[in-house]
Order: sequence, then structure tokens, then C-alpha cells
Amino acid sequence: MTGSHRYLDALESLHTMLASYPTQAELSAIQLAVDPAGRASVVVHLRVAEPATLAAGLVEWRRSLGRPEVWAWRTPEGNELHIAVVGHGDEFDDDVPIAVLAGPTPYDRRLDHGLDPGAAERLSGETLDAWLAAEVVRTWPFSSGPTADKHTGATL
Repeated sequence: MTGSHRYLDALESLHTMLASYPTQAELSAIQLAVDPAGRASVVVHLRVAEPATLAAGLVEWRRSLGRPEVWAWRTPEGNELHIAVVGHGDEFDDDVPIAVLAGPTPYDRRLDHGLDPGAAERLSGETLDAWLAAEVVRTWPFSSGPTADKHTGATL
């Protein structure tokens, strides 16, 4: 299969996955790659945001992927951290690998357990959940104000 046709099955599966698991995560880009043999891979970039939003998006994606793993790596300068959730999309015929990338977020030792500059580490799902909880507590109370319902436009 050559040209744009080799992407059609993967695009349909990506559409099915996003429709089946609509995320509230702030996305900035989705990259779909298909090699000449037709094997696809997907990279999702979360929008740069405050740590609580990044953590929530990563937790949400971890729950929607098959066989998820969480990875963190500290920049060589040591002042920022990147986090990734990797797993597989079960909606794809060939069990497509998916990586969801977030960061940079400030390095503050809440998530990485003393990770050295330039180093990477696999984290448990519980560590990611605890980071989300710590960020929510750290940023509470959230700013209040009227919000609009996405579907009706009514002010809540």
C-alpha cells in the first residue's frame, strides 16, 4: 500500500478511539505515522499547562490505553520534567502503540523521587494519581466564576 491510502485504516481507528474515549485533556497535536508495511503509531502532545491540568490529562489517557506505562524524564539542565503515558490502542487492528507526552512542567521533586538531571524513570500509575491529587490540593481553591455548559450554552 502506498501514498495516502495506507493511512485510511489507521485514521478510522484513531477516529473510533477518540469518539469512544472522548478526553477532556487539553491536546495540542496528534501525530499519526504509518510505515510502508502499514503499521501505525500515534503520538499525542498535551498542551503546555499548569501541572494539575497536565496530571489530569495523563491520568485520563492512562485509563483509556491498554497496557499503560508512565515515564518521567528530567531535562539535562534539571529545572523541568516531561512525563509520558505509553500504551496501546485496542481500537486499532494491529494493537497500535500510543504515546501521550506532557511537559515541560517545573521540576519540584513532587513527582520524580529525586530523578537526576537528564535521567528517565518508569513511574507507577499510583505515583501519577498521587501527583494529580497533590496538584489539586496545592491549587485549591479553584477560581470561581460562571461557566457555560458546552452543549446548551447556559451559564451554570
